[in-house]
Amino acid sequence: MSQPARVVPVILLAALLPIVIGSCSEDSVKSSPPELLVTPEAVSGTASYGGSSPSGAWVQVRNGGDGELPFSAYAGKGTWCYLYYGSIVDTVGAAAPDSFAIAFTTGSLEAGEHFDTVWIEAPAAANSPVAIPVHVTIANVVQVNPPNLVFRAVTGDVNPPPQLVTILGASSTPLPFVLSSSQAWLQFSPAGGAAPTTVQVSVDLRGLPPGVYYDTIVVQASSARTPGRIPVRLEVASWLRTSLSSSFDFFGIWFGDTQAGLAVGLLPTSGDGVISRTADGGNTWDSLVSTANEFFDGLGDVWASSGRAWAVGKNAFIYYSPDGGDTWLRRFAPDEVTAALNGVHFADTLRGWAVGNDGVIIHTVDGGLTWEAQNSTTSRALASVWFADAARGWAVGNYGTILHTVDGGATWLPQANGLVQDDLWDLGFVSANEGWAVGDNGAVLHTVNGGQDWEVQGRPSPASLRAVMFVNPLTGWAVGTGGVILRTDDGGEVWRLQASGVTSTLQDVFFLNDQAGWICGSQGVLLRTSGGGD
Repeated sequence: MSQPARVVPVILLAALLPIVIGSCSEDSVKSSPPELLVTPEAVSGTASYGGSSPSGAWVQVRNGGDGELPFSAYAGKGTWCYLYYGSIVDTVGAAAPDSFAIAFTTGSLEAGEHFDTVWIEAPAAANSPVAIPVHVTIANVVQVNPPNLVFRAVTGDVNPPPQLVTILGASSTPLPFVLSSSQAWLQFSPAGGAAPTTVQVSVDLRGLPPGVYYDTIVVQASSARTPGRIPVRLEVASWLRTSLSSSFDFFGIWFGDTQAGLAVGLLPTSGDGVISRTADGGNTWDSLVSTANEFFDGLGDVWASSGRAWAVGKNAFIYYSPDGGDTWLRRFAPDEVTAALNGVHFADTLRGWAVGNDGVIIHTVDGGLTWEAQNSTTSRALASVWFADAARGWAVGNYGTILHTVDGGATWLPQANGLVQDDLWDLGFVSANEGWAVGDNGAVLHTVNGGQDWEVQGRPSPASLRAVMFVNPLTGWAVGTGGVILRTDDGGEVWRLQASGVTSTLQDVFFLNDQAGWICGSQGVLLRTSGGGD
């Protein structure tokens, strides 16, 4: 027989329940002490001197205990490190959990390492205050002056002069550096040091063919975020251009030796003439625009011999210099001659000829003191004249005109030109028999019998060839529009293009030998070579 179930009185359960519940609550809920929890633990930044300030950081402040935790925060030095809490403040007053920003204004800082500390205080927290180390690196900036270098030289010439570069640090903080480059032709001294200082940079042309060469000098400084760089350009030219006013157009050039030279032309804006002189082989030029009494009229050609010089130009103007170009005196063409004179040539210091528009030919036998007109038998413009001696000479001009004299110009007769109708601009001879003439559309004519027969050698360029010169029966040059320079080493059978570096019209060429030469042209162009243009 089963026992009856025991029944606990409801009143007893009701009495026990508060005791059980109360006992559980006291054991499971305990109060935690306040504690500052701060992230990040440190803040750092990097910037370049004179640049933007580095980014700061947001700081999170939490209470590791119960409830809110009032705290304050401030920067230790407060000059370049500041706090942001809705606005810039000296001291943050808040209650965790909350956040504020550490920010920087580093414009007044010199290059180097800078330190500060942001303190966070909470009197109720046992670990108060908490320090956040702040570290900012201000990198120096390498500065160079000038920012780049350009060297220009001619093949076979001496090395161009060294150039100086100043190396600086943007900050007044010392800037140790070392230099490096990649090309053997680029040299510098010293190769390192402490800025500010000056470095001498030079180039070595040995073994370098004509061309443009590039390298960069790297200025490496450990206290700078990025190295400094000095781009270097070396132009090794067949022809080197001399800087002179681009307002001049030059038409004639002459050198008596490797140092002393003359170039003549005009100012297109006014038509006034200009005579430029060099005493250092064409490295530098000075310019005259007038005699002691009057402005030069536009000049078209120049010739010099034994310290004397003659220049001719517009309106039949003639100028004579007894001292190689230091002083110039006006001389006069015959009264009936008023056309522009385009070319002049002297067989010796006394006997000379000038040719010009309207078929003009004038002649002097007293060194240019007086001139008389000769009958050219043509009204076509004549551009150039050349005499092999006092008797035999030639003149060329428009529509393929070639004139010849064997009696010093007493009589001039036309010569056959191989059916060329192009305007002829210049001619030159290496003997009384062999010579060349050049003209429009690249025309090159050649004679080996004093002009009895002229052969069209070809048209090596579409350019209008304005001048030609040979130094021997094989070696010669022709120049023309578009900056064209042509050289031949086989008497004109084959011509090869040389790099001029310009696009202006080249009007005249002069060589002393197969190495030393000069060219003049429009827009102030004056070129020189000491290696034959190669």
